[in-house]
Amino acid sequence: MLYEKFKEINEKRRSIRRFLSDEIPDKDVRSIIEAARLAPSAGNSQPWRFIAIRNKKIIQNMAETVEKKIMDLYPLISNEKDV
Repeated sequence: MLYEKFKEINEKRRSIRRFLSDEIPDKDVRSIIEAARLAPSAGNSQPWRFIAIRNKKIIQNMAETVEKKIMDLYPLISNEKDV
């Protein structure tokens, strides 16, 4: 029974490449955060903290900052295999 349910869920799974710009209701954001909070962690340490950011300008700024940092670190990471 469990296998069949897993198989059904897995077969219906899909990857989303583009998202709607619709605002997510507060109750849905709270439900998502609650589900994440209940996820297992090593030794039940639950080391995470959650912040819901809705300001699109801040989100874009964060994305650009992360992308820049990744590009800064990439040469270091790609050379590790040579060590």
